[in-house]
Amino acid sequence: MSSKTLTSEARSSKNKQIAQTLKETRTRRQQLEVKTYELKIDASKLSKHQENTIKQMCLEYKWVYNDAVSYLKANNSLKEYDTKLKTVDVKLGKDSNEYDTRPLSTLPASMKQFVKNQITDSLKGLKTLKTNGQKVGSIEYRKQDITSLTFKQVGMDFNINYANNTIKLSKIGSVKVRGLDQFSHDAEIGGRLKLLIRPTGYYLHLTVYILPTDYSHVPKGSIIGLDMGIKTMLTTSDGFEYDCKIHHTSRLKKLQRKLSRQVKGSVGYTKTLNSIKVEYEKIANKKNDYANKVVHDLLNNYETIVLQDENLKGWHSGLFGRQVQVSCLGRLKSSLVNLKDSPRVIVIPRYCATTQLCLGENCGRLNKIPLSQRTYSCDCGYSAPRDTHSANSMIYWAKLLNLL
Repeated sequence: MSSKTLTSEARSSKNKQIAQTLKETRTRRQQLEVKTYELKIDASKLSKHQENTIKQMCLEYKWVYNDAVSYLKANNSLKEYDTKLKTVDVKLGKDSNEYDTRPLSTLPASMKQFVKNQITDSLKGLKTLKTNGQKVGSIEYRKQDITSLTFKQVGMDFNINYANNTIKLSKIGSVKVRGLDQFSHDAEIGGRLKLLIRPTGYYLHLTVYILPTDYSHVPKGSIIGLDMGIKTMLTTSDGFEYDCKIHHTSRLKKLQRKLSRQVKGSVGYTKTLNSIKVEYEKIANKKNDYANKVVHDLLNNYETIVLQDENLKGWHSGLFGRQVQVSCLGRLKSSLVNLKDSPRVIVIPRYCATTQLCLGENCGRLNKIPLSQRTYSCDCGYSAPRDTHSANSMIYWAKLLNLL
């Protein structure tokens, strides 16, 4: 019996059952930890037809996105936009006023709907920013190539075969992947899978719900403060220093010099540019790896982590932009701030004077210390290494603001 022939009672009963199932899923997932794992598609096992299908899907995704933006500009709304369209009108060049009707032979229906939802979510975000008094622009046409595709639902848009280490993607077929051993095969798979196209190949981002990490071995009441800086990058309140710098490789510098001597747009220029993108991706991977290891080390040894909401973006545009650029401080801060809803991570406001405040007994005065002075000292007799002192000040401020 189809949904169109259901009686009102049967339809009501079905809707209640769906609502109950969704409620049970949300309740169950609240007890689990959500993680995103990166899998790499084995390009040597990828057929030419599959590669062409991925490229065509990206192209059709761009067509649908720009078609939806055009509809939005003409109607000021996407409510009536038809996501079941079979063809789109594509402009023949940016300086042309002619259009050509192209068939959508590869893009799945779920991705067409995702395009509509993506633009709708962007509109909501712009509205929120505008309500908060910020100056915002508008949704514009997509000019760059699409480098990611989202498969929405497990069981329909993608399926995992753990025995063969393969994932079957809608319209693309089965692809061999590496990395399925990163999590238990009994884990609950989330609703989305993202295909990423990078200079080094094809990757998949898979969302998985797993049992929470066991931190019962962490000493109760242990607290650590973190000071982010330029010279030592990251210093803890117990005096330990993390070197968060990942310097550019000599190969990258060589490729950049080579690129500057080549003709822009030539075959050699494009080849060198792709090699540079590969090098930048490798550097980004190293930064992510180091940041993940530091966060894991901190969570594994301390019950509470205190840090300040540093203006790292401002550091980039200042005198020390180059030093910050080669560090993974941004990734490190982002990983910890994303855990601020957890009682294990406390972020104190930016205005707290962590470096200037004296922690001497019954003192508490503010002393301005120049950047060149690496030891904090006060007339009361208190002195300590500058960065270690700042990290300890953060713990003091967290207690003062009743955050601890």
